[in-house]
Amino acid sequence: MYSVVNYYLGKFLSALPLDIFFPIVFSLMMYWMVGLHSSAASFFLFLLAVFSLVMCATSLGLLLGCMLPNAEVAVSIAPIAIIPFMLFGGFFAKLNNIGDWLSWIQYISLFKWGFQALITNELHDMPFTCTDSEFVSVTTPTGILKVCPITNGNTALEALGLSFPDDYWMGVGINFALCVFFRIIALLFLIYQTKRALKKTQT
Repeated sequence: MYSVVNYYLGKFLSALPLDIFFPIVFSLMMYWMVGLHSSAASFFLFLLAVFSLVMCATSLGLLLGCMLPNAEVAVSIAPIAIIPFMLFGGFFAKLNNIGDWLSWIQYISLFKWGFQALITNELHDMPFTCTDSEFVSVTTPTGILKVCPITNGNTALEALGLSFPDDYWMGVGINFALCVFFRIIALLFLIYQTKRALKKTQT
């Protein structure tokens, strides 16, 4: 009854309200419960980063659904496709320590860009305090001093090679770009699958 493109756009637009609603509900409950950066600006930046991550993840799921022949295969293949993205997301190992032959995966990992946006938003300008066990002893000409090695979140970000706001907006922007890329590829696969199905019915 409809062209593939019209169906695809209709499906996207009908799902969009829920794709917006659930990140808002999640953020409102989780953000204040966990006690993250207590400012309105940081909350809305957090919400935008979560929304970009949700849209990218939804687009990847849609791509897998359009590529594979049926739902059962898609459910089986999805973890295999997603786990490499998680491994190269930046929260299991420093990405600088990964070999060049595998490091390219990070650039298409939605988790990497989502993590980058969220951690820069959370840590920038955040004051840190050390417990007694976290102080480091430093020898000086006047004696041994106990020093807190990290007193500000910006120091932690520098150790990760990140800065705010540039890396925040890069993370959010690339996740939205990946969302568009995944959806275009999904549309092409859907057109191909539809043509193949129509040929089978005509023969």
